[in-house]
Amino acid sequence: MLRLRILLIVLLILVIVAGLVWWRWGKFVFLEAKRQKAIELMTKGHISLEQMPKPLGNPQAKVVAEFVAPPFACHNPELLKIAQDIAQKYGDKVYVKFTASPPPGAVTCLGVVINGKQKFQIGNRTIELHGPLAPQGAKTEFGYTREDIEAVIKQEIEKAYSSKK
Repeated sequence: MLRLRILLIVLLILVIVAGLVWWRWGKFVFLEAKRQKAIELMTKGHISLEQMPKPLGNPQAKVVAEFVAPPFACHNPELLKIAQDIAQKYGDKVYVKFTASPPPGAVTCLGVVINGKQKFQIGNRTIELHGPLAPQGAKTEFGYTREDIEAVIKQEIEKAYSSKK
């Protein structure tokens, strides 16, 4: 009978220790599993063209805006909406393309590449169009907003279509 009590006490202590260990470090196991799934999704390669919106605007336009919006964790659906709005507003002077993977030279998996660049100077401010989109109206030192994209598009249209050629 004493052996049974000792065995039960040892078993209870082991269960308590296992519970404490799981409570303390179990969340890291789940986080690592999520990280591995995100890596798997990012390295699968391109999604099919049918899954991305079709190009918009004038294919002969001098300003080409490529919106990089992959379908995994960092995807920002607002970016696609902005792209469609820009194509509608500047459709004759801008060609808007969509891609799920960054073109050569792009900095990140999400952002906007305009005429092959993601970094622009607007007045005294440097705008980098990569990473997640900041909320509309936000004034942040890092990130970019809808207003930043439009300012860059306007500047690139002005450069490309100015009469000083």
